[in-house]
Amino acid sequence: MIWGTDVLKNRSVTGVATKKKKDAVPKPPLSPHKLSIVRECLYDRIAQETVDETEIAQRLSKVNKYICEKIMDINKSCKNEERREAKYNLQ
Repeated sequence: MIWGTDVLKNRSVTGVATKKKKDAVPKPPLSPHKLSIVRECLYDRIAQETVDETEIAQRLSKVNKYICEKIMDINKSCKNEERREAKYNLQ
């Protein structure tokens, strides 16, 4: 792993605040250097599967989306775990 779960849950891909909440505070962005390493590794893997540069570019353009989804999954599981702990603490 390049980033641990603790890092990902407190970061965003771009560092821009969400538009879903009016008073949202932006989280620090992920390291651009590490993001470029992820893209390079993904490029190497995709290039082994296909030589079509259009397909490679299309798949690489989704890297931020995939990482963002991973961050959202981590945050969702953390919130669910907190809810479970709070529920058991009330009992």
